[in-house]
Amino acid sequence: MAIYSTESVHISLLLVILLVNLFLVPITADVSAAGLAAAEVFSAERRMSDKWFGSLTTLTLYDDFSDPANVARFEAVWDELKALFTLYHEAVKLEPGSDVSRINALACGESIEIGLPAAAVLEQALHIYESTDGRFDPTVHVMVDLWGFTPRFRSNAYTPAMPYDRELVDGRLPNPEPEMVEALLPLVGLDHFTIEMTESGARVTKCMPGVQIDGVTVEAGMDLGGAAKGHVLNEGLAILRGHGYEYGMLSLGGSSVGVLQRPGDESDYRVNVGGLVDRLPSATHSSVSLMAKDTTISTSNDQLRRRVADDIIYAHIIDPFTGWPMHTYAGIGPDERAGIFSATVVGKDGTVGDGLATAFCLMTPAEAIEWINEIGADFSVTLLAGRDGTDRVEVITNERSMTILDARYEIASEMDSSGAIRYTGDLFQPEP
Repeated sequence: MAIYSTESVHISLLLVILLVNLFLVPITADVSAAGLAAAEVFSAERRMSDKWFGSLTTLTLYDDFSDPANVARFEAVWDELKALFTLYHEAVKLEPGSDVSRINALACGESIEIGLPAAAVLEQALHIYESTDGRFDPTVHVMVDLWGFTPRFRSNAYTPAMPYDRELVDGRLPNPEPEMVEALLPLVGLDHFTIEMTESGARVTKCMPGVQIDGVTVEAGMDLGGAAKGHVLNEGLAILRGHGYEYGMLSLGGSSVGVLQRPGDESDYRVNVGGLVDRLPSATHSSVSLMAKDTTISTSNDQLRRRVADDIIYAHIIDPFTGWPMHTYAGIGPDERAGIFSATVVGKDGTVGDGLATAFCLMTPAEAIEWINEIGADFSVTLLAGRDGTDRVEVITNERSMTILDARYEIASEMDSSGAIRYTGDLFQPEP
């Protein structure tokens, strides 16, 4: 398994969030007056937010804002970040005119040229696809749409438009028929596209014939939003550092977060990696936390974009090998769901971190531990795993700064002298 860095293809990005969402109650910026006084040069924090890639992006920086020059610097950096995010958002959005929508409109055998922003993200998506043996796959887009997790289903004006769409029942979208999942699954696979990088971007050719559903051709397509968030996070942090900022953070929806340092006596931020609030009643988002600085934090889980049907949680993370949401398949019962419900990856590369977090949610705990041990020191990983019907969650991690605030979260791993993880829990022991 190879893990690729995005350093060679960075272009720009930034923004941070103290937004608490159901995935990751990300980074809290508790900075006491005493801490600021100790730092001397800081007078306050400044924060700006806007929405890109379907998420609220927030930038928080610390500086001596009593100086008008520092106020002007902050505003100039925010303008630069807005231009960066807008550039990438326009390239990868799932709307007419974007490079991704042009790719999705291709028929088998057709090619188009795409620009540098979309090409840079697509190149990184290809690297992560290969690194995770296809578990992170942007072409799972057609299955995400089938299950009703794309933006058009979040509109009050939703009406069936594709041949696989369903009518709402009591205001809810029914699950697709298993036969429809099987019919569309052949469209999934980034190897259905040929990608040739060029000086001006990339040439993309679609090599997979569409699938006929009720006389309508459904084409293979992709959604690069997941890879774009990590890519622009890397670029945004580079912009901040290039302007001399040392203190602050940037977050894209809470699932992709970049931290510099925290002003005051302690330079690390305490990052809450979440509590599975609907699995353990009264659990809080701060049930598990870690300390981090000068890094990126990526979290994937089943706590936000999901639907519940017949007491089963159907999350937006779709398994590219089965076409079903993480931990579900045709006929499964709610008391049988078991596995990794949340994955948080900490490391220098936000693009790879985002891809790995998604991939871990589609692995068994044993598979994930094997991958974590192969990755080694490049990333620290925290997995929250459990079984529906139990009243506890196992925490599997190689993160050394872990804090657990809820006794129902139990450390279920230990590390040897080399940092390799060994599973010590009992929810996922191999069958005798």
